Amino acid sequence: PELIDWGLCGEMAAIECAQNLLVSFAEKAIDEGILDTILVPRVSEVPSRSLRSIAVDFGKGTVAERVVLTPTCELMQIVVLSRSMEEIANRVAAMIAGTKDGNPVKFGDFVDLWRITNILADAVKPAKTETINGSPIYVHCGPFANVSLGIPSLVSVEMACALHDVVVVEAGYGTDAGAQKWLDIAVREFGVAMPSAAVVVTRATTWRDDETLAWRYPFHVSRLESLNIPTFPLINLWEGEDGQVPDLLEQAKTLGFRKPIVGNLFRDGGDGLADQLDDFVSVITADTETKVPQSRRGKSLRERINLLCAEAYGVPESRVIEKDGFAASLTAAQDLCNKAGVDFDSLALVAVKSPATMTDDDHAPEDSRTVTLKKVEVHAGAGVVQVNLTSSLTTPMPKIV
Repeated sequence: PELIDWGLCGEMAAIECAQNLLVSFAEKAIDEGILDTILVPRVSEVPSRSLRSIAVDFGKGTVAERVVLTPTCELMQIVVLSRSMEEIANRVAAMIAGTKDGNPVKFGDFVDLWRITNILADAVKPAKTETINGSPIYVHCGPFANVSLGIPSLVSVEMACALHDVVVVEAGYGTDAGAQKWLDIAVREFGVAMPSAAVVVTRATTWRDDETLAWRYPFHVSRLESLNIPTFPLINLWEGEDGQVPDLLEQAKTLGFRKPIVGNLFRDGGDGLADQLDDFVSVITADTETKVPQSRRGKSLRERINLLCAEAYGVPESRVIEKDGFAASLTAAQDLCNKAGVDFDSLALVAVKSPATMTDDDHAPEDSRTVTLKKVEVHAGAGVVQVNLTSSLTTPMPKIV
């Protein structure tokens, strides 16, 4: 088969170029007296922790630089959430570039926006390719679910839904990251259709072999079912695990799951699952009404965090802990928004967390699990506020990738 160009429509490189150009404009604005400080980091596709905090430009004395991965940056979020070039331009204009005398300054105040939108002209186009069996695939944007939105662009999903009867959305990492953000951000806050069903993928080993972590997979499945989303376990077998299928099916029945879909996807591909999909197809073709979750815009950030921790991680408000410095970070973020004319409580909540854990210690007993809040960061252009919690590895690729 013909190999595709994994650069696709070039959105990753174009977004990297565009955000770094914005930072260059901000640096020039310092020379011109427009800014005192820069709040937007440079970005790179290189997953190196050494880039998190560097010093450059010894000609002027060292200048501090902060570098984040391209998929985590605000401009990536803007492309994901925008439905038109006009909306992208408006959102870029609303990005807070930095401050002057303590007051926020937006990029729209000093940057010709066509310079940025021209770079993104092709990056806003979803790429269409196909599986080896000929099924269409739409690939667009890649904000990691552990440190960003974790969802494909809204445009690509809505386009696919307009063209096809059944669309499967891959929301990154586990239910506590990808599914949580799809439901709480794309559906709840940005009006995307509620899913008709869910498939929660697991390995034969990870959902049952460690007794202290065995609670996590059933928690994910039951959470989605509680939202009236029919949820099907998909157990991805590795070589040598075929003999475990009867035991896996029996254990799933004991846990009250729907009948799992089981197969070695690497070896057998989709053909190995085709005869197991009747229940799934019957659910998604049924004429049932799903209840769309109400927006939480307007609630305080802490109230929304508490709801998130209880629903997505199983941790009640009483065990949501603030690390030293969190309160100051929250106050600074609120003050920045107030001065910029941004309604802080209208920003969508994005949790920044490890993809490998749901709480501070998933091995702990249920009644002692906690979630620690670390810091708050505003992405006014994207319309989101990020909260770092538990262990949040934001620069290198996480170990499980």
